[in-house]
Order: sequence, then C-alpha cells, then structure tokens
Amino acid sequence: LFLPLLAAITGMAVTLSTGIVFLVLFPAPRDPFWRFLMSGWKFPFVANTAFGIAFYIHRITRDRLEERNRQLQITVEREVAGRELQDEELQRAREIQHGLLPKEVPQVAGFEIAGAWEPARAVGGDYYDVIRLSETKVAICIADVVGKGVSAALLMANVQASVRAFPSKSATPSWLCGRVNSILCSNIA
Repeated sequence: LFLPLLAAITGMAVTLSTGIVFLVLFPAPRDPFWRFLMSGWKFPFVANTAFGIAFYIHRITRDRLEERNRQLQITVEREVAGRELQDEELQRAREIQHGLLPKEVPQVAGFEIAGAWEPARAVGGDYYDVIRLSETKVAICIADVVGKGVSAALLMANVQASVRAFPSKSATPSWLCGRVNSILCSNIA
C-alpha cells in the first residue's frame, strides 16, 4: 500500500513542481509543458521515491526500537522490583538467623566467653552457640556449613535446632556430635 501511494504522490508532486519551475523559467513558453516535463522528471521522481522509502524505513525502525525500549524498560522495572523484594527477604532471613545466635553468652567462673558473627553474604552458614549445662559447665558449639547464602543458612538453622535439642550434663561431645550428624543425614537424604 505504501509503495503505490508513494508512486502516485511522487508523480503528482513532480508534475506540480515541474510546472512551477516551467512557469518561473519560461513565462512565455516556447516548448510545450509536456516536453519540459519529459526531459526533467527522472531526477525529482527518483530522489522523492528514495527519500520516501528511506523515511518509511526510518519510521518503521524507530517505532520498532521504541516499542522494544518500552518492553526492555518494563523488564528492567520488574527485575529491579524483584531484586528489591529479594533483598528485603534476605534482610529478614539475616535477622532471623541472627536471632538464632545466643542473646547472652553464659559465663563460667575463671573464663570470659564471647562470640561474634558476620556472614560473608546477607546470610550464611557460620554458627556458634554457648549452652549452659550447669553452674560450672557450658557447651560451646562452633560450626561452619560449607557454602554461602540461603542453603547454608537453612542447614545452619538445622544444626542449631539439633544442637539445642540434646545437650545435658551427662551428654558427651562425641555422643552429641553423633546425634546431630544422624539428624542432619536423615534430613538431607
């Protein structure tokens, strides 16, 4: 539809513009108009057609690129929103994980016990705990789950729950480690 319309408009435009030039250059015509038109129509017709096609291609390409840019902008906005949500969730996970660590470290006469926790990412697999067994005994647990991120943090939470479930005055470290290992292996399998 565009090319036939362009050819028709170009034909009319060339005839009209050639007629104006003919009247300006030759107020008293010596040759008939159609002869002047036949000798000079080729360049304006080709130039107008080339310009029309180039403009049409430019317009189509611009419209496609603008639409693609709109789609990309929507995609970027969705990704940004998703990342913000993920960051919020990781921050909440970090707060929960920090809440699993001891609030107060139990002390035993003659010793000063302290701990610090700083994961490599928002959440991680590092864990420590100090559990009072009696006035003179504490259990100290230090664990480093292989890996980083959410999967390590989930495994660390499992370790914390298992360690907290079994300590007693009579429990030996080897028995407790065996028990925690058994629970972790049954949960993973």
